[in-house]
Amino acid sequence: MVSDINKIAGAYDVVVCGGGLAGLTLAYQIRRELPDVSLLLLELSAGDHPLAAFKVGESLTEVSTYYITEILGLKDYMKNCHLRKMGLRFFMDYRSDRFEDRAEFGSSEFDPVETYQIDRGILENHLKQFNADLGVTAIENARVKDIILGDGEDLHQVVFTERSTNRIKTVNCRWVIDAMGRRRMLQKKLGLGSALSKDCSAVWFRYEGRIDVGDFVPHTQRQWHERVSRGDRFYSTNHLMSRGRWVWLIPLASECTSVGIVTREDVIPFSEYNTYKRALSWLSKNEPHLYAVITDRQPLDFKSMRYYSYTSKQVYSRARWACSGEAGVFADPLFSPGIDQIGFGNTIITEMIRLDRESELTAEIVAHFNNYFLGYNIGATWITQPDYYLHGNHMVMAAKLLWDILSGWMLNGPQRFNRIYLDPEKSAVVGRMLAKVTPLAVRIKKLFKDWAALPSGQAYYQFFDYAQVPGIKEIYARSLRSDKSFDEIVEDYKLTIDYLEELAQVIFLVALEDTMPQMLEDMPSPVWLNAWGISLNPGRWKADKLLSPATKPRDLNPLLNMMRSILGLTSAMADSLKA
Repeated sequence: MVSDINKIAGAYDVVVCGGGLAGLTLAYQIRRELPDVSLLLLELSAGDHPLAAFKVGESLTEVSTYYITEILGLKDYMKNCHLRKMGLRFFMDYRSDRFEDRAEFGSSEFDPVETYQIDRGILENHLKQFNADLGVTAIENARVKDIILGDGEDLHQVVFTERSTNRIKTVNCRWVIDAMGRRRMLQKKLGLGSALSKDCSAVWFRYEGRIDVGDFVPHTQRQWHERVSRGDRFYSTNHLMSRGRWVWLIPLASECTSVGIVTREDVIPFSEYNTYKRALSWLSKNEPHLYAVITDRQPLDFKSMRYYSYTSKQVYSRARWACSGEAGVFADPLFSPGIDQIGFGNTIITEMIRLDRESELTAEIVAHFNNYFLGYNIGATWITQPDYYLHGNHMVMAAKLLWDILSGWMLNGPQRFNRIYLDPEKSAVVGRMLAKVTPLAVRIKKLFKDWAALPSGQAYYQFFDYAQVPGIKEIYARSLRSDKSFDEIVEDYKLTIDYLEELAQVIFLVALEDTMPQMLEDMPSPVWLNAWGISLNPGRWKADKLLSPATKPRDLNPLLNMMRSILGLTSAMADSLKA
């Protein structure tokens, strides 16, 4: 039964503490989907947020773009006010002092599903106005001093000060949401915080104007420039990679460019780049082409964050509290998951409020939401941070990036685009299907590590264009689409498992050709293997049943030929393999 909260003076159904991106989008979503809910938004700042300053999280993925354009209904706004993104792009370690000699992984064209680069200041300022237009009550200059959780059905209390008067005020609410970022008030109050790792740290800063990787290469190198449509690498989230680290370049609609340095501290200590002066010196030695174009510029800001990844034992409660955004968790930023987490986290919170109002919020549902959300956060870090050691190996990283990006689209896409995670029963069906993928992912992650440790045949590629991967357009069309029936989604996942089985075998064969091509003689012809038995340890092949697949053979040639051609593999022995 819904409490008659509006009869209580100074009480709201929901109080959202925090007026950054997480809090603003949550307030907007609740007002759109539950318009009769009384809601108060407490914002620490007043007036417009500064543009191109301090905030991290400027690169949207397909999932986070779907959240903002479709769930929040801001499709036209995004087209008009932010920059369309040209996917993720990675430049591997140097082979010479010429930038054009770095192996490049990316797309030659814009992806079919639109994504965006966002200026957080612009977006947050517009969201403040959108909330006001929907009648969201907001108090600016409000610093939350305490959140006092009620027992049972008792209301919660939020204690805050208005900085303009320094007066202490208290507001009552049925639901309280901590969206106050890394302050993590509820997490600390309840002793829920947990370091996800103490491995990686980062700094970032912005400059006025355009910083384009295309300018790192002379315009006379026409082949390099023309292999990407219109030379639009500028619009990608560009990653400059080497062992243990990466540097990002992200364009912003405010005509500024965001630059960040991210490292594993056991490879590159934080002390080498934790001030702007040190960061500039570090770039002069490690990314000289970038350094050359920024050395005379003045940064607009500088932010450092040591040991940035963390998780929580819980972010949602049947006792009617929740954490949104960085108030709850923060994964590794390599694949830009931050706003993904805000989006589906806010959707979970909105659903919990709806279920509570209908007296249908159960402990089992809340446990499901916690497990799903926290599991994603841990997984997003597991697939990235331990593998920073591989960033200098162009061959391994090409295969790893292809695996990670495609599996991300295929495994997460259908659930997010169709909100499957809101339904525990459907999620359980999907979970049972995808349980088969987990050991395969563990197996291939071990293969990447072993591959990097073995002597390479020194094959080299200039450009791995993932837009040319066989089946990529079909993967996009079926994985990143909303309004599908659950039966369609189940059929999609059957195709996904098949595709990943094929991709794992192809990556194994490529790794084998690169490191020990003589062992290709042991492969059957036509080639079809047990993907769950792949490894670069021939002594394990029999025990792991590599040559005893349980599934029906399929044609690996299109994918295998593409991978071998792009990666520059020329083994005559491998050419004799016929799938």
